Amino acid sequence: MKQVLATNVDIAFLVQSLDHDFSPERIQRYLFQLGNEGVKPVIVLHKADKETDIQK
Repeated sequence: MKQVLATNVDIAFLVQSLDHDFSPERIQRYLFQLGNEGVKPVIVLHKADKETDIQK
């Protein structure tokens, strides 16, 4: 069963932490889904100051 979360969305903010749960593959999936719907993505990565190894 599908549930509508929003309508008429032009821009979506993808917020992901740079901690142990960081996943480039997850961002790619979201970008693919947004691209199919014509929604412009804005990627926001946070907590960079908390992570010592951001080369993932």
